[in-house]
Amino acid sequence: MRGVAVRIIASVAVAWATAAIAADPPAADNTPRYQDNGDGTITDTKTKLIWEKLSDDESVHDKDKKYTWTDCIAKIKALNAAAFAGQNDWRLPNVDELATLATRGKRPPTDPIFNFNCTPKCSVLMCSCSMAGHYWSSTTYKIDPAIAGAVDFRSGFVDSVLRTNNNFVRAVRGGS
Repeated sequence: MRGVAVRIIASVAVAWATAAIAADPPAADNTPRYQDNGDGTITDTKTKLIWEKLSDDESVHDKDKKYTWTDCIAKIKALNAAAFAGQNDWRLPNVDELATLATRGKRPPTDPIFNFNCTPKCSVLMCSCSMAGHYWSSTTYKIDPAIAGAVDFRSGFVDSVLRTNNNFVRAVRGGS
């Protein structure tokens, strides 16, 4: 029975991988896809999602911090308790939302706005950092709750990852 579950999970992973979409070019009116809001966040002008910027300052936003899937909820709670960027509705993105940040086949797979001026000790107000590796989504498998979806910011693909693994987290809020 375990072999069947593995095949089903692999099939779902393939479906997720094919769902990872390329970043869109600017709109016909030259509106950029992403906008730095100057408050530690970036807005996706297409989806209206507002993304947490990551830093290199050892804060809750630090690009180097990794979490198990369960532990990443503590980061989200900390952002909400601090009313990061004046908001308290931060959450872990679902796999489809997270996949909009990655373009398969592009190196790096994220838009340059997510990795700009990343220097030691920079804060989210001064820089935006990204690490190559998996970022957690809130999407889990019903068939095997020990696995969650993650987007690989090395390749741009969506993967199935054990929830006990340590991965990066980028919080989100809003949407269309």
